[in-house]
Amino acid sequence: MGKKNSLWLQKHRKDHYFKLAKERGYRSRSAFKLLQISRNCNLLKQGKKIVDLGASPGGWIQVARNFVGDEGFILGIDKKPLNPFFRYENIETLEMDVNDDCIFDTILEKAHGKVDVVISDLSPSVSGARSLDNFRQIDLAERALEIAKKILKKNGNFLVKVFDSPESQDFFKKVKRSFKKAKRIKPDASTRKSSEIFFIGLNLQPSHSINQFENEFIKLK
Repeated sequence: MGKKNSLWLQKHRKDHYFKLAKERGYRSRSAFKLLQISRNCNLLKQGKKIVDLGASPGGWIQVARNFVGDEGFILGIDKKPLNPFFRYENIETLEMDVNDDCIFDTILEKAHGKVDVVISDLSPSVSGARSLDNFRQIDLAERALEIAKKILKKNGNFLVKVFDSPESQDFFKKVKRSFKKAKRIKPDASTRKSSEIFFIGLNLQPSHSINQFENEFIKLK
């Protein structure tokens, strides 16, 4: 193991949510981000159909499954292969790039129609150059929004990760135009030093609708 990877592992072993994830059997500490967001915003519900973009290693799928129960359905998509969830018949995983042209038809086929919620933890390969990383992250967020608008039912919900930046504020305006309510969220499970925040759109509206939007920033605990 290289020195850089060793330091990363030592740091995360001391992290509260890293330890808690191990104790509770979650595949990643990021599971707690979705858990906190959903509890506070009523994002995930019993019996709903969920699409998870950038699903690897599967922590968000585990949380979503706890909310939707046996009657719901979860489709996890990532370029990387996901270890299967053998215990659950209502979880499907797909190794696929979200930029593939056939992504829309593939999701609708797998989910047997439109879905209730799209969640996106898509991340670029971080270069260390902030402006470039912000651009890449917004590009992925834009794609996630495009997918959501095509596969969500009316009044469906959307959650997406971004890096806090001037570009992300422009993207937030697009989320507000598409949903009845839009919120900016920083869950407690996000590290203090991280620039990541999450945008949530509640109740997808027809493109011709004129809506009043809620613009608020909340710190979840």
